[in-house]
Amino acid sequence: MVRTSLVAVVLLFCLGGIHAGDKKDNKKDDAKEIVGRWENPVIKSAYFRFNADGTCRDVRLLETREGKYRLLPGFIEFDFPGVFGRYKEETRYRLEGNTLKLWMFGSWVDYGRAK
Repeated sequence: MVRTSLVAVVLLFCLGGIHAGDKKDNKKDDAKEIVGRWENPVIKSAYFRFNADGTCRDVRLLETREGKYRLLPGFIEFDFPGVFGRYKEETRYRLEGNTLKLWMFGSWVDYGRAK
């Protein structure tokens, strides 16, 4: 029993190490790729604009917010001014070619790169 548990732990450690080594941090690539305008798939007048200097604009149907963004591994951190101070939020993201996927409202929303 002890030997079987030890073998299982060693296997998990080895396989986990291989998997962790395969995962690559695309933060630098994403920092270049995310710059530009990304259009909402449903509301054509809504979009996100990310600038190379770390500023962004979130244009919605009834509101426009301007602030800053920061890429973290697998997340975008938004920092917008609010009525009572700063409003910070994080959302998961994926960049897949000309599609920026943002985790919003419990599902992925696919923003398309503006042409």
